[in-house]
Amino acid sequence: SDLSINIIDEAIRRVTLNGSAFVVLCGASLRNQGVQPLLDAICRYLPSPEDVPAKYLATVEENAASDALQLSNDSFATPFSLAFKVTHNKHRGPLVFVRQFQGSLSPGMSVSVISPQDKKAIGVEKIQKIVKLNADEIIEVNTLTPGDIGALIGLKQVRTGFTITSLDSKNKKNLDKWIPHTEFSPPVFVCSIEADSVVDQKNMEKA
Repeated sequence: SDLSINIIDEAIRRVTLNGSAFVVLCGASLRNQGVQPLLDAICRYLPSPEDVPAKYLATVEENAASDALQLSNDSFATPFSLAFKVTHNKHRGPLVFVRQFQGSLSPGMSVSVISPQDKKAIGVEKIQKIVKLNADEIIEVNTLTPGDIGALIGLKQVRTGFTITSLDSKNKKNLDKWIPHTEFSPPVFVCSIEADSVVDQKNMEKA
């Protein structure tokens, strides 16, 4: 009998998740060709947070129990998010892009900023707003839950690779744990940047 589209999609997703095959699509975004099929394929075939192995926190503790370091997709657990990019918006200031691994973040929440280099919390900041970006459109949201990607406004100490977690009495034991971040190769090109004016100099210092 003929195979249905659902059976084909399930087979493609299965081999994609186990890494035995890779989906390849053709198109040209300049001419808006193949963009929609690409977005559909992302939703159909790529893994959700529940389909990938659990993420584990790094810690300075020796012999730490693995279950105490394992992150879950529980929206009500202690929040842990990883800052993977920091940019500067001329109207909103620093935008800290994060991937939410566990728990939830919401505007007005005070959070601890953990540096993987210092292996400890380096400060406390308050989230003013949370936004999601759709091209050049900025959309304010009320929360980030596990699997979400968004940008936090109001954080000035966060750098790429830092971990963000909650600030409460129950979470003090987690302030020396962080989410392992991507290790970047040394740059192949180095240059210096100078501001054209005093106003630009202040903006560059903020960035």
